[in-house]
Amino acid sequence: MMSAAAGSLYLMLPGLCSTPEELASVQTSLDKQGFQTKGVSIPGYSFDPEKTKQVAVSFESWVDHLHGQIMCERLEFERITLVGLSSGANLALALTIKYPQSVDALVLLSTSIWVDGWSIPFYQWLLPVALFTPLGVFWKYREKEPFGVKNERIRAWIKRELTRRRVSAAGASVLEIGHLKQNFRLRSFVKKHLPGSALPHGLVIHAELDEVASLKNVRWLELHWRAGSLQTLILTNSYHMITIDQERHTVSQAILKYAQAQNPQ
Repeated sequence: MMSAAAGSLYLMLPGLCSTPEELASVQTSLDKQGFQTKGVSIPGYSFDPEKTKQVAVSFESWVDHLHGQIMCERLEFERITLVGLSSGANLALALTIKYPQSVDALVLLSTSIWVDGWSIPFYQWLLPVALFTPLGVFWKYREKEPFGVKNERIRAWIKRELTRRRVSAAGASVLEIGHLKQNFRLRSFVKKHLPGSALPHGLVIHAELDEVASLKNVRWLELHWRAGSLQTLILTNSYHMITIDQERHTVSQAILKYAQAQNPQ
């Protein structure tokens, strides 16, 4: 029997060098209501458990691979919505900029076009020196507390997970220089090309206390969004990883409500 959401697909885009586990709460909520969902794995972007060292490819390759998958899904589904978390939100925006009208809606969670939250050190502006000069060839970022999570119980669980696994529901334990470099280029691409681009309908959910990406990201999107309508929801009791933190149920319910409005009975 075909579901009420037949013809619609929700593609889950996790953060940089991570897995769809980050978006499991959202995916489960949509699945229970009969919506079709699928986690996306992109070579050179997503975490690959088969590889000891994670090797990035260009962000252009990320975008093109995602577009190819969307075109394949179009053979079966009439409507496609991208649900992106953190860098996944940036990737969703870049896809829509490069391939206008390729998707019907965007759900952007903890968008990190600007990495400027309260936990980011003041010397962040030196990052390009590490990324684009020989000085940073051996540099890597190691995930540390609070892991994007305000809830102390969940934070402790993630800490335990990362002692026995290389990746958790909050992402990889280590981000290599290649991924960081391409993510920087991805962010720069969105900053340059989004203003003036025709974007579809969108839902933006962001935490006021996001320690990685401030509300500047939301305000900038509101200022430059063109064509489709944009809805925003600001959370008050979460950090960056809003899909696993204290308001994860609020996030899932907001996305479910948005999906139902986009696909009326």
